[in-house]
Amino acid sequence: MKLQAEFPSHLTEAGMDRLAPAHLSDMLDSLSDGFMSIDRSWRFTYLNHTAGRYL
Repeated sequence: MKLQAEFPSHLTEAGMDRLAPAHLSDMLDSLSDGFMSIDRSWRFTYLNHTAGRYL
């Protein structure tokens, strides 16, 4: 089963490139929850500090 969700345009891949990478990184690092992103090959592309502590 493939899940598909609709995201607001500012959260789509095309919209994300408009955010400054430093701003996005700061925002994700400020989360108290762990956050990670992975690519299509299941490789980590980003871990915030909290997620890094758990791995």
